[in-house]
Amino acid sequence: MKYIKLCLLLVLAAAVTGCASMKMSTDDRKNLKRVNIASIQLPEKPMVLSSGAGIGFLLAGPLGIAIANGTSDLPTAYKDLLAQNKIDVAAGIQDKFKSQLTLKGIQVVQSATEADASLVVEVLQYGLTGSPFSSDRFPQLWANVKLTNRNGNVIWKEMIAAHISQDVMKQVEPRPVSDYFSDRALLETQINKVTEILVTSAVDTL
Repeated sequence: MKYIKLCLLLVLAAAVTGCASMKMSTDDRKNLKRVNIASIQLPEKPMVLSSGAGIGFLLAGPLGIAIANGTSDLPTAYKDLLAQNKIDVAAGIQDKFKSQLTLKGIQVVQSATEADASLVVEVLQYGLTGSPFSSDRFPQLWANVKLTNRNGNVIWKEMIAAHISQDVMKQVEPRPVSDYFSDRALLETQINKVTEILVTSAVDTL
């Protein structure tokens, strides 16, 4: 039943994604020279799709014991893992947008007052996801992205979502959750890869 609910959620998310885009007009694109990226906030907790109640026993040390005994939870453990390894997901998203916008010939400026439009990234979900029929996982990112002009009007918007993107799934290397807790290089590389794929796909529509 849990898997059925998850599949329905993914189908719904796919449908929402299809309705979440707004193309930029020719005039707005012509006038888009400078963009300010607003501060990016993450949800309080990530979402980690575990491979079952026994996940705690797969993680070594006190953390595995705590999860197995129900005194800790996997999303909090994943959030702490990112902090301990100094992996800033929000900063990574911002950096990827800055580099991709620059490649498009759009200057990224510090102040909204000197920008033609402001880029707003609303992160709805981040963490680890994957097929409900496998215990392997990959980093996920789900966000609404929009550009607002100086009058506050939305001139472009997209939704990016790794957990329902076949393009992302084909380019990452799903691994057991425990691998992310034992291999910092894997964790950082996979997060960066997913973020770059999604940001590039969004900016390509400008």
